[in-house]
Amino acid sequence: MGDLAHAAREFLKSWPGSGYAGVAVYFSAKADMFAGRTEAARTMLEGWIQTREALRGPFPDDGPMRLGEIYAKEGRFDEAARAFERVVREYPDDSGLEEVAYLWGLALHDGGRMEEAKAVLTKALVSFPTSRLSARARRRVE
Repeated sequence: MGDLAHAAREFLKSWPGSGYAGVAVYFSAKADMFAGRTEAARTMLEGWIQTREALRGPFPDDGPMRLGEIYAKEGRFDEAARAFERVVREYPDDSGLEEVAYLWGLALHDGGRMEEAKAVLTKALVSFPTSRLSARARRRVE
C-alpha cells in the first residue's frame, strides 16, 4: 500500500488541478489507513471531504465512512458517530449503508451514548437482520 500512497502523492505534485486530484487524495488516504498511518489518513480524508466539491471530478463516496472508522480507532467516538450519521443521511441508497448503520450505532455505544445507540442499532437490526454485524449489534442492544 505504501507504493499506492506514494504514487498518489506524486500525481498530486504533478497535476494538483486535475479533475482526478480528489481520487488521488482519497486513495492516498486509504493507503495510509490500511498501513496503520491513521493520523495521516485522517488529515487527508478531512481535507478531501472539505474540498471535494471544489475539486469537481469522479471520487469514491466512502470517504466519510473511512474517516468514521479512523475516528473510532482513535477513540473519537462522537466524531465517528457524526461521520457515520452523515453517510446514512447523505447516501441513503448506498450499497454500503448496512455496514455504516451498524458502525454508527457501535460508535454511539462505545462513546457512552447508550439510548441513541440502542435506537440506531435497533433500526439497523430491523433493516438489515442478516448483516455480518448483526450479532455484535444485538449484544450491544440487549
